[in-house]
Amino acid sequence: ISPSKDNWISTGAGSKSGIHWSCVILMNGGSVQLNIDLGPEKKEETDDIYGVLYNKRQKIEEEYGEKLEWSQKEGRRVCRINSHCEIGGLSNGDRWDEIQNDMINKMNRLEKTLSPYLKKL
Repeated sequence: ISPSKDNWISTGAGSKSGIHWSCVILMNGGSVQLNIDLGPEKKEETDDIYGVLYNKRQKIEEEYGEKLEWSQKEGRRVCRINSHCEIGGLSNGDRWDEIQNDMINKMNRLEKTLSPYLKKL
């Protein structure tokens, strides 16, 4: 992972090309995500992988410790599983340490929770 001027940073999830972890920061919030996008020619496979995880969402959310946002939108290639940081975002400079710690904690938990499922794909 290398720093950039973007408001997000991403790295492979290690299980399959096209599946990656992302941290996104906005002015008033942030999120950590698992993104699934195997490419335009593999939309059906992308949807199938998302479907396998979505069908286990109750167990996944129990293991994670809170509700997640599950996103599969008509006409979009990428499917996402998000956990949002509600503490603040870029405009809350006085809380950056707290925001970063929350996002790190959420990403660590998301990876720990989802990685066993990804290895079985």
